[in-house]
Amino acid sequence: MPLSQRAITPKASPAAALPTLQGGPHRAPQLNERKGGMTRLCHVFLAILGLHCITLVLAGAWPHEDGSVIRTVLLPELLFWQGVLPNGSSGNLPAWHAAGRRRDSEDEPGGHAKKFVNGHPWHPTHGQGEAAMRELESVNKQAASEETLLVQVAAKKKEEAAQQIEGWPREGLWGALVSFLVEDKVTWADRLAEHLKARTLDAWEDDRLAQFEAGQTILRADAKAGQLAVSIGQDAHVRSPDRCAAALRMPKVAFMFLTRGVLYHERTWDLWFRGAVGLLPLASLQAADCEAGLLDHLKHSCGAKSGAGLLQQQHLFSVYAHVGANEVNWKGFPEDSMFHGREITERVTVKWGTFALVEATRALMRAALEDSLNQKFVLLSEAGIPLYPPDTFYMQLMSERKSRINSCVIPGVERDVHRWIWRMETESMRQEHWRKSSQWVTLGRKHAEIAVEDTEIASSFGAECQPSWRDGWWRDCYSDEHYFATLLATKNLDHETDCEGQTMHVDWSFGGEHPRSYSVRETTSSKLRQLRQPSQGCSYAEAIRTSAAQFVHVDNLTQVTCRAERVPYAGSLGYQCPLMARKFAPETAAHIHGLITDCSSRLNISRISGC
Repeated sequence: MPLSQRAITPKASPAAALPTLQGGPHRAPQLNERKGGMTRLCHVFLAILGLHCITLVLAGAWPHEDGSVIRTVLLPELLFWQGVLPNGSSGNLPAWHAAGRRRDSEDEPGGHAKKFVNGHPWHPTHGQGEAAMRELESVNKQAASEETLLVQVAAKKKEEAAQQIEGWPREGLWGALVSFLVEDKVTWADRLAEHLKARTLDAWEDDRLAQFEAGQTILRADAKAGQLAVSIGQDAHVRSPDRCAAALRMPKVAFMFLTRGVLYHERTWDLWFRGAVGLLPLASLQAADCEAGLLDHLKHSCGAKSGAGLLQQQHLFSVYAHVGANEVNWKGFPEDSMFHGREITERVTVKWGTFALVEATRALMRAALEDSLNQKFVLLSEAGIPLYPPDTFYMQLMSERKSRINSCVIPGVERDVHRWIWRMETESMRQEHWRKSSQWVTLGRKHAEIAVEDTEIASSFGAECQPSWRDGWWRDCYSDEHYFATLLATKNLDHETDCEGQTMHVDWSFGGEHPRSYSVRETTSSKLRQLRQPSQGCSYAEAIRTSAAQFVHVDNLTQVTCRAERVPYAGSLGYQCPLMARKFAPETAAHIHGLITDCSSRLNISRISGC
């Protein structure tokens, strides 16, 4: 072959020499393409996994109940996919959606609405659509049964998954990695957000205090502006086990705990009540003219001289606790508990949503009314905490003349009139008296007496206002939200209520039958200060600062301290300002106690924290 031809002749490809068993020359591109596809798939999977892990770490996905990120974030995803994938154990997932559709169809035109005759299905003229009502009752009961079953299945799966996670290693390198990803933590993002909120609130508090101090005045001992709005007349007969408070005719606040036998935040309340030990209101002392003989009597009957128990050594508050009669395993509060001996003897079998909650509240009021010094009656639960120190709490309530309950008709404020039923009408109560307020009321003594003496309205509510199936319809009536407010309206006492009912801050923004329950991650010092509602004009800094000046400790009680000039109480907390908050679950108890005792939190809820 000529040289010119040899120069342009291509060499034979090495691939041609491959044995037949290797797949031939056409097999190599396919192998390379498959390898590239698998690599890209792995890259996508790793990217998704990495983003998920980064999200968990940065978001600091905190547990709500059972203590780990896995249970809180990953487990719901697993349950979801078990229901979506074929042959999953959650095969009833479509039934859940079907049940939801059946419930939603009740609100469609021609469905639920058409069955209302003259405004309500229970109207006496309502006699049509009985077959449809029976059919609807059957469908709704089936839906409720399916939902109950699904909830039980989901709870069982959650428990099984949690047990598996508990078995994961916690030692060695792998254990350290698992702990880092799983265990609770406050991330840098959480700390930064908390720091910014705290700085904003700090600046607001300092500004409010500066404005207040610039215009404050000194109140002389004979000035009338420092007197309490609530007082006990000199002619009134005093019947009270508290000899110290009785000698001063000092009005008291009755705390009524509606519980199941366990008080989640007892350590916090213990610390809180210790801040009230030995405190005596200057207004009560000066109303008695600081008489020398009286002062001597008080030194021998107040504070540590009153008894060994914590609650005996403070004279601003009375404490009562109700535990449902259905708590059969409850044997009483332990002897070392400050609530030991504070249980009332009248116990009601309590069931959520029923009139039994009202009966338990009235039982607490009956017990508290036996002490004639109790002038304010505050209802609270085991999941509630105070937002103010005891002196501020006391001064604010005693400076208010109205009960903290909404017994008013306010345009735009929902009263849930659809819960009214014609059969509830009595000689004194009609539909126009129907009211709605928070369950966690604060009543004055006059209104508490009306509540325990009532039989007419209570009988009607007990028979008709409770969540139940009636005449083929689900009756969503909750007596604890309506009874006390409606009762006062039937007595034409709307004007003696604050039209707010905000003693307890409760977050209903999530909807549903139960309010929001705060997690450990959500419970910060800034959050607790925000619950005081500064955006609603609640100037709590001035109230906390000036309330301390309204008391003298019995150990420092002299003619000089009794008659000393003082700064008047600011009274800067309106009826719209909550004094307590809920709902804080048991796992938040230690964290809240730590926040209250931490001076850097600037909460000032406890007066004995040394801040």
